[in-house]
Amino acid sequence: MEDRAAYLRERRALVRTHHPDVGGDPAELQRRLALLDARYGVGPAPAAEQQQFTVVPTGPVGRLRRRARRARRAVRARIPRGVPGSRRYVRVDRAGGEDRSDRS
Repeated sequence: MEDRAAYLRERRALVRTHHPDVGGDPAELQRRLALLDARYGVGPAPAAEQQQFTVVPTGPVGRLRRRARRARRAVRARIPRGVPGSRRYVRVDRAGGEDRSDRS
């Protein structure tokens, strides 16, 4: 675990100094990261372990989708309990944990 901590520490230091957002060269950053990975014996992560990023639409399309999602949630919250798609699962009438969902 100490090797992993040292690897992460060195990797963060490299990124802090050579990242393009702070004025570094992207090719130089990639070259140095490859050397660091080779030194610690770390290869690229398998495709299953790589993090998948979701593109969130912005602008009019994103606003429309968010409004539609909000409207769906509002409608589903008002659907009676017995209807499929309802967001109401049990009725809680009083404190104390007594479930009275089977009585009407």
